[in-house]
This record gives sequence, C-alpha cells and structure tokens, in this order.
Amino acid sequence: MKNIWLVCLIILSLQRLGLAQESHGGDSYDEVGLEQKISPAMMRWFRAGLPADAAGLGIALGKVLSVKIARYCEQGGPQCGFNPTCGHSPLTWGTTSSYQINGLIIRRHGVKAPEKIENYVNAPGANSLRAGEQVWIAFHTLKSNQVLRVSLVERVPQTKSTTASSSNSPAAKP
Repeated sequence: MKNIWLVCLIILSLQRLGLAQESHGGDSYDEVGLEQKISPAMMRWFRAGLPADAAGLGIALGKVLSVKIARYCEQGGPQCGFNPTCGHSPLTWGTTSSYQINGLIIRRHGVKAPEKIENYVNAPGANSLRAGEQVWIAFHTLKSNQVLRVSLVERVPQTKSTTASSSNSPAAKP
C-alpha cells in the first residue's frame, strides 16, 4: 500500500513539473540542429541568455522591407533623430530598417514577435542589407514596457543548391 502511495506521489510531482514548464507560453528550448538553422553569432547571442532588463528573447526569420540611411543626431531632443533640425553637432549617419517577420526560429520566456518591425533605428548589422533579402533577427523584449529591442540582424546565406541549380538550368545549356 505504501508503494502505491509513493508511485502516486511521484506521478503527481512529475505532472506538476510538466505543467510548470508548459506555463511559459510554449517556449522553444530545442537546440538540436539549431546550428544548421542560424549562424554561429546568432547561436552565441541566444546561449548568452537574457540581459538584466529583458523579459524574453527570440530569433526570427524575416525579410527586409526597406533600409534607409540619413544624417542622425543622438542628442534625443524634439528636433533630433533622423534628418535633424536641432543644430547639434557632430552629426553621424544613421540607419533605419523595416522587416516582415515570417516566423520564430527559437524563443525563451514566451516572447512574441510582431508581424512587422518598422523604422527600427540603427539595428546592428543592417547597414549592408537590401530590400527583399532574407534575414535572421535576434531580439528581446524589455521588462519595463515590452518594447522590442533588436540586438542583431544577419543575412541568411543562400544555399549552394539554389545557386547551382539556377546556373545548370536546361535553358543555360547549349
């Protein structure tokens, strides 16, 4: 009889543990094969964990909608920012970029990705991107106001099979 109660207690404990893991909103912690889905820099960023001010983090697959470069003032006044009229100096060059999110690759702590990220200022890695390119976007949300902060953007490399098949197409052969 004692063994039956012990087995029941163990089963209940395991069920509670399973329920506690499910309450995070379906977080994905499966890193098996993740190295083939994202770059080593993205993998290092993900494994570094949450910054102190972050509520959750994730890596999404997306498409670049636009990248704009303009004069930028970092001072933060009402006339500062892009194409400033504030008169501060020195001005720098800044980048804004917009992305369409096509899906989450991996996430922690129930973070949700928006459908679009529009006019994000100075996203790290965005300077060399062009509209239409596929990218990985590493981001986290802040604890204070759930605002999205982009930490890293990288171009998704084209696979050799897609470039090789386009050069060996029947129309290209004599």
